[in-house]
Amino acid sequence: MFHLREWVIQRYISNPFLINNRKCHIRAYVLAVSNIKVYLCKDMLALFALLPYTPHEIQNTFSHITNTCIQSNEVTFVESDQVKLFWDLSDNDHDEHKNTNGTTENQGITKDDLLAIFNQIKEILSECFEAIVSEITQFMPMDNAFELFGFDFLIDVNKQVYLLEANSFPDFKQTGNRLSHVIADLFKETVELAVVPFFSKNVVKIDYNEKNGDDSRFVLVYEKLLLQ
Repeated sequence: MFHLREWVIQRYISNPFLINNRKCHIRAYVLAVSNIKVYLCKDMLALFALLPYTPHEIQNTFSHITNTCIQSNEVTFVESDQVKLFWDLSDNDHDEHKNTNGTTENQGITKDDLLAIFNQIKEILSECFEAIVSEITQFMPMDNAFELFGFDFLIDVNKQVYLLEANSFPDFKQTGNRLSHVIADLFKETVELAVVPFFSKNVVKIDYNEKNGDDSRFVLVYEKLLLQ
């Protein structure tokens, strides 16, 4: 660690949105194509902490950290409980109930809430790529190239979204076996969008500017011509 010359210090979100009294973060897969169009995969994941949230016990790792990689070897790890589809979270609507420690055990979330969170994520992604494309030492646009990223987001009790981190080498296996179709579909549409057009002049290109219906897994969030 000490050979690194740069660190990022983040403010801890102490009032996270809870479902069944558990903290979660949102994993979003993001595709950057050529120079540059950026797409968000709609099939996002919600990754849950292993234990109920205890705000005053910061040393309780399994209560505060939501990464499945540190949970999967625990005997209490249940994949269907720890990894869920983002758009299914509204099925967990509950009335709010205050615990004795002041936290909210079950915080209801509606489909409209999910859509509002989704729109916030799109805006944050657009801002992120707008910020990085001008950093020549950090970002090099290339024609005929693509890259998949894993972006993680936290949500607070007011359903405000915060960027947690961006991963250039996302761990796709954290999706688990039950939801492995999410990754299979992600790869399939990535090939259709970013690879196939370069090998066939006759291929019908998918216009993700217009095609944002339920049958499309990608939505365009950022576009800028960097190389002439």
